Amino acid sequence: MKEEGNAGRDLHESVAAPALTRVVALRGPDGGRRLPSDLVKEEILPLPPSTWVIFQGDELGEPVAYAADLMRRLARFQRNWVGQASLSFAHTPQLVTLARQSRCRALLFDGELISGQYLTTENSAPPEMLPRLASALRHLASQGVLTMIRFVFGYDTDDEGVFERTVRFCLDARVGLPSFTLLTPPPGSPLWTALAREGRLLHRDPALYDGSHAVFHPTLMTPATLENGLYWARRRIYSHAAIWRRLFPWKRWTFQRLLANYTQRTRYTAGPRGTYTETMRLLRQLAQPIAVQERTSFISTLKDAASHTQRHLQGALLRFRVVRNEPLKALTLLLEGALDASGATEVLRRLHQAVRAGHHKIVLDLKGLESISPTVITRFLEDNAHALIALRDRVVFRHLQAALDAIKANLGGVLPNAHLFELVQEEGNS
Repeated sequence: MKEEGNAGRDLHESVAAPALTRVVALRGPDGGRRLPSDLVKEEILPLPPSTWVIFQGDELGEPVAYAADLMRRLARFQRNWVGQASLSFAHTPQLVTLARQSRCRALLFDGELISGQYLTTENSAPPEMLPRLASALRHLASQGVLTMIRFVFGYDTDDEGVFERTVRFCLDARVGLPSFTLLTPPPGSPLWTALAREGRLLHRDPALYDGSHAVFHPTLMTPATLENGLYWARRRIYSHAAIWRRLFPWKRWTFQRLLANYTQRTRYTAGPRGTYTETMRLLRQLAQPIAVQERTSFISTLKDAASHTQRHLQGALLRFRVVRNEPLKALTLLLEGALDASGATEVLRRLHQAVRAGHHKIVLDLKGLESISPTVITRFLEDNAHALIALRDRVVFRHLQAALDAIKANLGGVLPNAHLFELVQEEGNS
């Protein structure tokens, strides 16, 4: 749900009260991109030197040649400008350098795209991609470009962990001016109509459709949890410490950006105060990766793979993605990477932690598990059989049989402790 009007307001607010601004459309009436040469000749040259240019209507970055050509031309006239950019812009060193040389002061990025790819419960990007994006945005900020990102909470793939994940990303990436709002479908829109048909609408009062109130029942949270998370995220990202961390180190335009941040802080602190909940803390703890400790050859859990890896995996990671369904009091732990005995012990501890937190159902999803040490299916299972059986009524597995079939095939048709695996439940077979 991209909203051009909101993007325009964000871009205007990023400019520190210049004497004059000019909005320039990157696309013509027919929808086609305007040539950089025409833009400069028709829009830039007639402007007074102190005018700030606000480019709208398109994201710079793809194709690279178009953005590069435009910025090279802008560099000759030294006009301050702001605009919208694709994520590929931040990953392209040539464009980042040209942004600095052409006096780009701020870029607005698509927060919904970032959230969908990296921060929701169904993110599709490899785990190393989020730190890479954060590094690229930090570098852009170091070149004097203010980064602005507008995040929307409340999609069906958002659980209570999305608030802290988003705040941590903004801090790591040093996002200069982040904003948070709730998914608010305009009355009469297709999404609004669908929610009404499903009986999920909470309010029809237009005064509540302001982006700060939950107006429908989300899937993985209650409306109260959704609003609390929004209020907490706003106050957390605009705390004194967070503002200075995001804007450090001091640059030429830092004072103006401090003013913009403290203006936003004043707006948010005047609103409701959200709290950091025990569930947020639990989800963060459960999502911490575990380093592999064992020095041994690991067995692949993938079909048609070699029976053992050709190298030791010490230092590799067992990663977790955690999904919480608050209405159902259910929790899913998705394991990714390599599992050794120390990792299995920690997984068992986290399962007990989730049970103590009141979750009625816990799903352990093994689809992303790539390898396992022999110790897990021998000594660990034998030592912890009673503890695993005691969890049988609360914990179910997903993609267990596929992993067991691969392990058995890679061990020449033998599966140690096969009788213990028969005691656990697999989703759909319980």
